[in-house]
Amino acid sequence: MQILITLDHVIEKIFRGNMNKSILYDYFDSIANELLSEFESSRLQKSSQDIGDNRESFINNFLKDCLPTKFHFGKGEIWDNKENKTGQLDIIIVREDAPKLYFGSRNAYLGEGGLCSY
Repeated sequence: MQILITLDHVIEKIFRGNMNKSILYDYFDSIANELLSEFESSRLQKSSQDIGDNRESFINNFLKDCLPTKFHFGKGEIWDNKENKTGQLDIIIVREDAPKLYFGSRNAYLGEGGLCSY
């Protein structure tokens, strides 16, 4: 939910507040509406795990479509060189050449290779 609100907030502040509408306005407005629609549809499910997995999936798909192919998307933890561990993160974006510690479906990524997480 936080990502959708943030995306809508960005559209509102950058594009709708300007007298001259950016050429990207219609694109981002359309994308925000699609994401919001998928978010609302996911509320129909009962299982919080299913709801969370589906929301994670459509956000991941959006990011994969928009970001360069040099990024890898994963889930798991981020560890740094001071032995700090984040705990579970649903979306982690790292450089494609960043090493990971393989544990199965949820891995550990080194903080130095991580770009962002949610």
